Amino acid sequence: MTVSSQTNSATFIGNDVATTFPLPFRFFSNSDIFAYFINLSNGSSSPMTLGVDYTLSGAGEPEVDGSAISVLTTTSPLSSLLGIYVERILPQTQQADIVNQGEFFATTHEDVFDRLTMLIQQSIADIDHAIRVPRSDPEPAALPPAISRAGLLFSFDGNGDPACVAPSSGSASDLAVNLANSSDPSKGAALIGYKGRTVADRLADTISIKNFGAKGDGITDDTAAILAARNFMETDLSAGNRRKLVWPAGRYIYTSSPNWAINRLHMQFDGEVWLINNGTGNSLILDGGAAGPGVYGMRITGYPLIYGSASSQNGIYMRAVQRSHLELNCRGAGTAFAGLYQEWCVSNTIYFIMNVNEGGLYSIPARGIFQQQRASAEETSYNTFINPECSGMPVGIYQDSALGNLFVGGAVQGCTNVGLQQTANAWNNKFIGTDFEVNTSGDIECDARESQFIGCDLGKKITFTSAAVNCSMIGGATESIVVNSGAARTLLSDVVYNRFGSGSITDSGTQTRYRDMRNKAAHKVENVARQEIAVTVGASPFTYTNTTGNEIDLVVSGGVISQIVFTRTSGYVINVTSGMFRLSPADALTVTYSSAPAIVAYTR
Repeated sequence: MTVSSQTNSATFIGNDVATTFPLPFRFFSNSDIFAYFINLSNGSSSPMTLGVDYTLSGAGEPEVDGSAISVLTTTSPLSSLLGIYVERILPQTQQADIVNQGEFFATTHEDVFDRLTMLIQQSIADIDHAIRVPRSDPEPAALPPAISRAGLLFSFDGNGDPACVAPSSGSASDLAVNLANSSDPSKGAALIGYKGRTVADRLADTISIKNFGAKGDGITDDTAAILAARNFMETDLSAGNRRKLVWPAGRYIYTSSPNWAINRLHMQFDGEVWLINNGTGNSLILDGGAAGPGVYGMRITGYPLIYGSASSQNGIYMRAVQRSHLELNCRGAGTAFAGLYQEWCVSNTIYFIMNVNEGGLYSIPARGIFQQQRASAEETSYNTFINPECSGMPVGIYQDSALGNLFVGGAVQGCTNVGLQQTANAWNNKFIGTDFEVNTSGDIECDARESQFIGCDLGKKITFTSAAVNCSMIGGATESIVVNSGAARTLLSDVVYNRFGSGSITDSGTQTRYRDMRNKAAHKVENVARQEIAVTVGASPFTYTNTTGNEIDLVVSGGVISQIVFTRTSGYVINVTSGMFRLSPADALTVTYSSAPAIVAYTR
């Protein structure tokens, strides 16, 4: 094997078509290759990722007819606005082990020599990029140590050797050095004026997470920097300042989230900001405590993309947070946890997204939103969710100890079990104009008290289960409605059902009330399903009570009747002995007879 090429790098320019780029040099392993995108407009570069942006072939292969057969292939055509710079960088190690009196393999020895040649080429490339003096010059003196040259200008003395000198006071060079000083608060931006104050004052209006050393480069572990920023903000806010913490666009990696529950904290996320939790805990913690009044007045704006892996816990953990404004987009959470978990969170305005249709979820939790109490009588209550999105998880929204929460608009869809699940501990929660669709087992399972679904569109069915009391669906549309035994006083009004032609209403509940229900497939407007029910007449005086939730027409005929009494709050004797009588829910009709009449009830 030979090394015919004298270079260890190559540059290519995109043309919106090409995806294959032959490399003019050999390499031993894919890990020896480092590739970068080059922005041709400004010369900036960004690392390419093997297996994502490109693939390699030819690792360890010998030259053929004096040429390398190495090829870099991009996963998509390279834009004409971009170039690629590729470099071979070998680790400076020698891995061949030649044993005394062992077998002599030519290939092994050639690889050793080839590797040495490649390392020499690599060193020459590094030297070529250094500042050099002519070979005829004497060897220059070394630079002073860092502590001695800090804040000085690089120059050359009378012998042409490197030297560091202080600029003349008041000179342009002196000003340039002072402006470049980032450690002295009286220099740098403090020397530049801005609308009656300095740029330093203006920059101090907000705090950047990068002031604390966070990189946001998707590589560096920013855990310590994020914690330092959190601690600074707590101290700053306690001192009466109301500055916000700004996160510039980037990918911030950490292994544990600090607790950001600080009164009046404002965090603003500019551009696309990823919070990538590589640990096993909650990805974003807003914990006002297991006891006490909690925190209030927080603002999180800009929809940070919150990433948790399958082995992490909740995407966002909220406890005892009150009267705050939150904009959150969860892209993954632990498989047994929730995208947004709440305990005793009250009167918050929340914009929450966890949608599989936004490029997929990196890890799918058991629930999108989980609402719970902190302790007895400390329900999560009166939060307003604006256009919430929960899709792709087993249960979109799970409400246990949840009181008076309002969900406006949004969509709960593609859930592998049910879109919304409410337990008997939830009550007076309202959903207005929310879209529920493509949920496998059903759209809504309501076991709660006084839940209201107003103008919601369902693709499959809503089920009022055995503990559901005084719940209602008003307006909107669904395929089917199921009212289970035990559900009481359910109101169904102005709902379009049987919207796809195979739906129905199944009612085993108590006092279910119907108002202007619209059977879309049958093109009918109806109240309760019309029924004719023959009443078994008991001993005189016989009383029939309307125990349903709807009006009933009661027809009394035949027999020998001496008196009919109508009762609502009190009895009223009717001066007729037969006829049709309309009974509202809980009304009663008492018939006194000597010969039993026929009585038939007609639902309406």
